[in-house]
Amino acid sequence: MCDHDIVDITNLNRTFWRHDAVGEFKVTQAMKELAAIAPEQTEIRAFIGRLEEAFESGVINNATVCVVGIDNDAGRAFAARELRRRNIPGVFYALSKDTFTYEVFVQEPGKSCWACAHPDRYRAAFEESKQTACPKVPSIADPCLIAVGFCCYAIDSLVMNRPRSWNFRLGYLHGEIPESSLQLPRRPDCPLCGVPA
Repeated sequence: MCDHDIVDITNLNRTFWRHDAVGEFKVTQAMKELAAIAPEQTEIRAFIGRLEEAFESGVINNATVCVVGIDNDAGRAFAARELRRRNIPGVFYALSKDTFTYEVFVQEPGKSCWACAHPDRYRAAFEESKQTACPKVPSIADPCLIAVGFCCYAIDSLVMNRPRSWNFRLGYLHGEIPESSLQLPRRPDCPLCGVPA
């Protein structure tokens, strides 16, 4: 786990954290909670710092899979590039600011990458760091729970070879637009993994 943020009182209305967690690093609090319920011989590591620092430190180098659940495309683009460089699968999830939409993308070595799914966002990510989610309202928990469920299944499919016919899911809680469940191919013009012309 990697994060540099501290638990704020505004986090309490959309998490299981109690008031005594306020002021602690989020990864420290999460590590305590996971350690209490994790099966024996589970290794939990926490890195207090930014994503870039975690990659630079080498703590991610031996990961089986990484979950990237951050709120900006700059971080997602950086993670996509670094995970691809290290041949580590990544499961990316994002939530919309209006709390209606969730997205999950699975990046596997040799297959399509996050930039294949979002080439324009990948290109723009290194020019601007725009946050795209996490309003401080309880309703963000709803799409988060759904996205995390798909993330868990994606991890299970990567580790245990369970069947998974998709690498990209996009859903809308309001139901006005049907959910997308796709197997996106690699793009020849992808700015990260495409073949140069």
